[in-house]
Amino acid sequence: MTDLLLVAWVSALIEIRRIGWMFGLGRRWEPGEKLRLLFAGYNGTRNTGSDVRVQETLRQVRHVLGASNVDFSVMTQDFNRSRGYFEGTRQVYLPDVFRRSCSAKSARTTG
Repeated sequence: MTDLLLVAWVSALIEIRRIGWMFGLGRRWEPGEKLRLLFAGYNGTRNTGSDVRVQETLRQVRHVLGASNVDFSVMTQDFNRSRGYFEGTRQVYLPDVFRRSCSAKSARTTG
């Protein structure tokens, strides 16, 4: 049920932004302006494979577009655990949406 609520919440936010864009509330990217991208994912949990994939994606996109033409942000769940990755990239905190719920459920299970 919580997955369904999360999907509904994110879908609603996307639709709100889309409708706002249709009514002229957005701002179009202009040539010469840095391309600002947010890489959303499950980063900062010491899942090395996941963090390395994002790191390599950032490196390749920077190489193709040029470092002076991009401004990247990466979501992380723990700044300390993602330290050393994503050099030259702004890290933003991804909150633990279901932290309380998950810890309560895991206390009642064996695996």
